[in-house]
Amino acid sequence: MFGPRPPDVRLDGSGKFDITALDNGGSWTSGRIQTTSADVGAPVGGELEVTASIQQPAGGLGYWPAFWMLGPGQWPENGEIDIMEDVNALSKVSGTVHCAARRSAGR
Repeated sequence: MFGPRPPDVRLDGSGKFDITALDNGGSWTSGRIQTTSADVGAPVGGELEVTASIQQPAGGLGYWPAFWMLGPGQWPENGEIDIMEDVNALSKVSGTVHCAARRSAGR
């Protein structure tokens, strides 16, 4: 289940978002922050900095925390940037760029 629902997503009092996975009787919940404003991002020719950190429990088996950004519209046509993913607390962080593959006829 995803969605900005307390207490999964909250401000920590210092201006930072805190997203927490919670056990709801064996059904885990998590959170997602979605920005829908058209003016979010870097100015033309500029840069955008995104930072994140993860704290996983010891062992972490079954956890797959990730930080990613999606383009507006349909996936994968408008892109996805996986900033970081860490599967099962292995501390082997990976990042990926997803996009729609476009091929010309005859290629």
